[in-house]
Amino acid sequence: MNKEAGNILGDFDGTFTFNSPVYIENFTALFAKLCSLNQNYTHDLMAAAGQEILKNPGEYGWEINGIIVAPAADIILFSQACAKLVIDSLRAENYKNLPDQNETDAFLNQLYGYAYKRTPALFKPDAIDALKRLSSSRKFVVVTNSSTGSVRYKIDALIGEKNHIQVVGDAQKFVVSPQSLSPEIPLGLNVPGLGRPVYLGRPKYLEALRRLSPIAAVFGDIGELELYLPNWLNIGTALVTGAYTPPWERHWFSNTNKSVVVNSLTEAVDFVLKQKGRVFVK
Repeated sequence: MNKEAGNILGDFDGTFTFNSPVYIENFTALFAKLCSLNQNYTHDLMAAAGQEILKNPGEYGWEINGIIVAPAADIILFSQACAKLVIDSLRAENYKNLPDQNETDAFLNQLYGYAYKRTPALFKPDAIDALKRLSSSRKFVVVTNSSTGSVRYKIDALIGEKNHIQVVGDAQKFVVSPQSLSPEIPLGLNVPGLGRPVYLGRPKYLEALRRLSPIAAVFGDIGELELYLPNWLNIGTALVTGAYTPPWERHWFSNTNKSVVVNSLTEAVDFVLKQKGRVFVK
């Protein structure tokens, strides 16, 4: 294991796994039950919301306290955005069996927790090889919003418990600060093709980056959650594309220094293992 180069950080869900249609079915089933809606009707509402989001992806995403903190770029965030749109539509029609407006975020998180636990992971075909290469080549840390235990279990089940992969769960990469965190980090970026700012002020994620320094590279499937901040800090970044990857993220990471856009984990690992830098995040 090369201990001289910086650490490699990576996301897990959506990066090592495919988007599973079972997830959105589980999500929709509980949504219908808790809101006393017919399940087929709820499915139709979610499908219609999904079509609207796909037509105008920049206008929707993971919204927390009225701020979009990430695009609907995987099945989890896509489901959240669809449900939020459905709730807003039903609320406009004065449907009563809905969460209170100030409890919508917690309600959506409840749906996520239910669906996530009940959806078997669909691993990408090169996931095992990628994890083994990372485990044996460099210090590799999975930084995930999911729980440490759930991701640890999946990794150990794939490649065995005797691996050198560290998991940092509950990273809260979605938490955004309204105030500047550092003179070197702007509050947000204006990204071509996107009509809203991408917020770089993510205190929980920045704390994790500092703790895990020195860092050579970061890879993941959602640039706004995982990559824009480290890329700004001059860390190598690889965007692993999927079915919901928005065009503005493809464009940004295809045209920005020390970043690439890849279509497979194999390509992502090839890139990150070539990054020999040691960036100490302050």
